[in-house]
Amino acid sequence: MTLEERLQLYNKYYGFEENPDHFGFNFDPKRITIRNEALRTRNKELYETYLRERYPEDADVELEKFDEVHANIRKVSGEEAQIFFKRHMINNVQSDINPRDPDAIFTPSIVAGEEEMDAGQEDEGHILFNWMPEWLADRDEVWVDPTDIKMSMWQKPEHRKG
Repeated sequence: MTLEERLQLYNKYYGFEENPDHFGFNFDPKRITIRNEALRTRNKELYETYLRERYPEDADVELEKFDEVHANIRKVSGEEAQIFFKRHMINNVQSDINPRDPDAIFTPSIVAGEEEMDAGQEDEGHILFNWMPEWLADRDEVWVDPTDIKMSMWQKPEHRKG
């Protein structure tokens, strides 16, 4: 699916073109979709242009975060992702766009207690889904962004004190 097709699909659901002020920075479907495209295609200029036009006050900080994610993001097999998730005791992954989309980028996290029960619940919409990591095992390829857990895809975990 092209960026234009994805934006049309998500706009039909969210109406961000008609109501651009309805969404704040963190939950702006258009921003999230453009960021996804820019990360996967290594096209920072695409994301920067959108940020500077729509969110000029957030652009510099967000572009620093983009660079960090860009340095860490990897496309791996579902099997490699599962090894990473198990090694680091990951029990939740959040997709930026619809998790069924092969271009979704998954950010792993460790959640506890009631938060863990919320992971994987079916929500409506196309962005920011929490999923169980096991649901990605059978995929040929998975985009994974380990930036938030502060470790490389290949780094061994430090021993955790319980």
